[in-house]
Amino acid sequence: MTDVLAVIDRALRDYEASADAMRWVPPDDRTPRPLAIAAPVMLDIRVDVEPFMAAMRQMSEAVNRALRPWAELIRKLAPVAEAVHEARRKRVSAMHREYARRQRARRRRRLVN
Repeated sequence: MTDVLAVIDRALRDYEASADAMRWVPPDDRTPRPLAIAAPVMLDIRVDVEPFMAAMRQMSEAVNRALRPWAELIRKLAPVAEAVHEARRKRVSAMHREYARRQRARRRRRLVN
C-alpha cells in the first residue's frame, strides 16, 4: 500500500501549480450569435363537435329514460311525504308548546317561593 502512496506523492511533486491555477479560464473571443426570430405562425384549428354533441344527446336521452320511473314514483309519494312532514311538524310544535308551558310553570314556582 505504501508503494502506491509513494507513487502518488512523486507524481504530485512533479507538477506544481500556483494557487490560482484552477481558476484561470482562457479568454473567449467568440461573440454570441444573435437569436434568429422566426415570423409568427398563424394556426387555424377547427374542431367538428357535432359527433360529440350527438353522443351527448343520446346519453342525455338515455339518462332521462332511466330516471323517468323514479320521477313518477316520487311524484306519487309526494302527498305521503307531505303528510309525514305535517305530522312531524305538529308533533314538534306540540313539544315546543309543552316545553314553553313547563318553563312558565317553573318561573311561577320560583317567583312564589
